[in-house]
Amino acid sequence: MTIYRIEPDVDNYCSLLLADPVMSASSLMAFDGTSRADQWDQPMTTVVDNADAPLPDILDIGAGNLVLHGRASKLIRDELACYCELLPVFWPENRGEVVNVLGLSDCLDAESSKWVIGAQSGKRIRIEKYEFLKHKVPERIVFKIPERRFETFCTDRFAEFLKVHNLRGINLVPVWISSSDSPPPTARD
Repeated sequence: MTIYRIEPDVDNYCSLLLADPVMSASSLMAFDGTSRADQWDQPMTTVVDNADAPLPDILDIGAGNLVLHGRASKLIRDELACYCELLPVFWPENRGEVVNVLGLSDCLDAESSKWVIGAQSGKRIRIEKYEFLKHKVPERIVFKIPERRFETFCTDRFAEFLKVHNLRGINLVPVWISSSDSPPPTARD
């Protein structure tokens, strides 16, 4: 099993920016595993950034948040709707759905992961080398973890889905490869 961090490919494809600067400054787009449906009272209006680049199937709308468009929306909407909010967004002559992954999966082995520690604060800043608890990795195609709640992760299942359907617009950065296919640990009497 491989776990990937999902990153928008803004170097090769166009992306979206919020049209309203007040919305850009708000925490509405800080998707952290909690619902935004109550605050999303109307479809978000956006503008296209890097408009000369091709339009992908999955776009970025800032901070790594993903927007399903066209084929991507049709192909994976039903599965994502089980554990994500799909929030409407518009841009000139197009529409899509922002993916807000709900809930956090407690599958990171925080103690075994290698962290970058702040020189002054002594606090964990970011993860340099991820270690996951394989038996706790969710079956869903995308997920978030409490320690990095603003990042979205996936497994081989989603990577294969993207490949089979030739969906464009994101990069999958491998962050962890299982060292074995051993079963989960069991409690000893």
